[in-house]
Amino acid sequence: MTKQSIFEFLTKAEEDLLKENFVEMKYQSNETIIDQGVPLRAIYIINSGEVRIERVEDGNVTPIALIEGGEFIGEISFADGNPTSARAIAVGETKLSILNGGIIDHLSNLNPRFGVNFYRSIALILSRRLRQTSMKVGKSSFI
Repeated sequence: MTKQSIFEFLTKAEEDLLKENFVEMKYQSNETIIDQGVPLRAIYIINSGEVRIERVEDGNVTPIALIEGGEFIGEISFADGNPTSARAIAVGETKLSILNGGIIDHLSNLNPRFGVNFYRSIALILSRRLRQTSMKVGKSSFI
């Protein structure tokens, strides 16, 4: 697809409707955006800055990823309904748009096609991230 959007399968009208419901937030460097192990049904779109994803177990911090502007976070908990598996920390000043799951439910009830297009877009992002991770794991195991 040639469209430049995070939600690739949404029409322009659907995306505009979605943007009307964003909540804008700003985080300072090293501020926690999403904590680990909490129920969350929201998607955070990174408008500017970067977000460090890390997992904490037994007091040990394991870095997972650095997510840049134009991407989003929180999609795994949004999709599967489970508590967050990692925490997200702002790297420098970071501006985000937050999309609450209740808004998605409401818009999907009003227009089921919107829901199909939205969740299809989420599935595409999840599959791309899984593919990238699989490629990294495959390369590191043979070096």
